Amino acid sequence: MLRGRARKLVAFLLVLVVGIGLLPLDSLVRGPEPDDTDLVGASAIRARANRPASLTHEVYGYLPYWQLNAGTAERLDYRLLTTIAFFGIGIKSDGNLDRRGWGYAAFISPHAVAVTNAAHAHGVRVVPTFQLFGWSDLTAMRRFLGSSAAQKRFIEQAVKLVVARKADGANLDFEPLPESLGKSFNAFVAKFRAALRKKLPRSTLVVALEANPAAATVKGLLPHVDQIFMMAYDYRTTSSDQAGSVAPIDGGFSVRSHVERFLKYAPPGKVILGVPYYGYDWPVTKKAPNAEVQRNRKFGRPHAVTYATIVGYLKANPKVVIERDPVAKTPYFTYRDDTRKTFRQVWFEDARSIGAKYDLAISKKLAGVGIWALDNDRGRSELWTVLRKKFAEPGRSVVLKSSVFHLARKNGIVRADLNLIFTNRGRVPERGRVDWVIRDARNRIVVRGSTIMSASAGRTARTVRHIVLGPANRLRAGTYTLQTTYKVFSRTFKSPVFEFKQRY
Repeated sequence: MLRGRARKLVAFLLVLVVGIGLLPLDSLVRGPEPDDTDLVGASAIRARANRPASLTHEVYGYLPYWQLNAGTAERLDYRLLTTIAFFGIGIKSDGNLDRRGWGYAAFISPHAVAVTNAAHAHGVRVVPTFQLFGWSDLTAMRRFLGSSAAQKRFIEQAVKLVVARKADGANLDFEPLPESLGKSFNAFVAKFRAALRKKLPRSTLVVALEANPAAATVKGLLPHVDQIFMMAYDYRTTSSDQAGSVAPIDGGFSVRSHVERFLKYAPPGKVILGVPYYGYDWPVTKKAPNAEVQRNRKFGRPHAVTYATIVGYLKANPKVVIERDPVAKTPYFTYRDDTRKTFRQVWFEDARSIGAKYDLAISKKLAGVGIWALDNDRGRSELWTVLRKKFAEPGRSVVLKSSVFHLARKNGIVRADLNLIFTNRGRVPERGRVDWVIRDARNRIVVRGSTIMSASAGRTARTVRHIVLGPANRLRAGTYTLQTTYKVFSRTFKSPVFEFKQRY
């Protein structure tokens, strides 16, 4: 639901007004038009590791160019993401990629290479977002969707770029997408998907749509996309007459009502619910909730604020009272701007309100959730914690068993076989380090070690390790114990203690 002009305004204000999460634009080079810019630094990109998914649902995060800098790769928690979509590369009306745009420069930058390699090491998909916005004028979009030559040119360039950057698919974001263009858009998506799959059979394609698209557009897209990213935000923007929730979960015009409408046309497994990591700050006429917005510029302009900015302000101003709308279920607060002699009201999302939307996605059996935008919570951990609790830990249940057999002494050395059984009774695949330790009768560690084990949901894995307890003349005879441990995030699974006789 994030309108194109609103999204551009978010980008502009985040850089010029909010003052955090800045893209070091001077560190990027907007290259010349030739195609060989696609290959800059490509040799440094590593392919995605074939690792089993560790989350119960898709967690799809947009990473906009203005949030990309030298520290981004270190700040993202790849254990809690399944796809990172770099945002965004413009499409010209003639089908050429906008290689002079900041989004393109960011995507081929060393910062993007660092994020891609870190993501790929964790098995996380990385894709570019190709965008064509026309909120002020649909002329460019109409020309593109009406020209087979323009579409062919774009498809050739886009697929080449995806392959060159070792990406795992693509994201398409056309805004606005009126019903009158839905049929031609769907035909274009079908051609793009076919070309992408021809080069990269395992690639994914996700299309972003507003929360209230035409039913025919949704139905026509389904055969050609892996998922549709439902942009369930910007229910109010800087142009709104009243301050209010950016993404109200309930109420007449709400996230819940739009999810239910979406599911009339699309199976839940095709829908990703997008959530906002931002809010808006409006000059208002009074302190009351949903106050009227001041339109006289002497009171200042409305502007977007990231989650990190809001939390920083609240920490610096502990007397500010946070209220919560009982219907929208989102927080807000009002403060006094003494310089401009007006009240200002900030509506935003926090861990509680975002968690409620995640619960909605889970209850409706959606494919997953999406984030606009990654790193808007820079330096904060609360929203990562919500992701972990909702999509990592609830689906985990591991049963460990271990035993020692074939205990024997040969040439004065006591050896044995260690039997490890790893049963995944949870709802997500598991892969991680299993630690084991053997202690003697005095509870002193004799030997310890670890191994990597993995099992799909509902499956059991077994492994046998040949181990050395040590020289017999240094070991005490008696009852020894064995225990294994598997840790994932904040949870620890332990096997029952296995006792065995060490006779030597």
